[in-house]
Amino acid sequence: MDWGTVVMSGIYRAWQIGVDGFLDKIKLALARWVCRVQKKSLSVLFQHDRSYWWHMRELNGTPAMQIVAGFYLTNISQEHAVSVAKTFLVAYGRKWWIPFSLRVEGNVVVKNHVAPGGAFGTHSIPPGFTFEGFSDWWIQPPIKNIGKRLIARACVVDQFGNEHWSDVLTWRYRTGN
Repeated sequence: MDWGTVVMSGIYRAWQIGVDGFLDKIKLALARWVCRVQKKSLSVLFQHDRSYWWHMRELNGTPAMQIVAGFYLTNISQEHAVSVAKTFLVAYGRKWWIPFSLRVEGNVVVKNHVAPGGAFGTHSIPPGFTFEGFSDWWIQPPIKNIGKRLIARACVVDQFGNEHWSDVLTWRYRTGN
């Protein structure tokens, strides 16, 4: 690959995420290099196909979709305890045959299996340990009708800014809860 292609690729990537976002990515890469932080620190595995679903709820008196997922988080880092800073979901759909995606930030809790009682909260996962996690995301107004399946990807972000994406999953509608 020649330098012209590298420069043009960099300019195109900067255009995609904006100048400020591009500078943030450069700062993050430098911080990872200086602190020797791994780019991959967590392994995220959804529990089973019944552990991720969605249903219709109300939020402030108006209909909203609540999307829920249960998963296992394994710290694959050898040196650092890892905590989950945030999570988000990218939902895919079509409106009048035009595809769209919607990104929403959600809530995440982790169950501490080391401490007595194993309470859910914002716990750090020691190296080599696997903890259980749950997330939920809200979409208002709803983008799906009751009973329809939702196609989406989930992302868990650790305290180092590493993003850990799921595959594209089909989230089934579930009544109750």
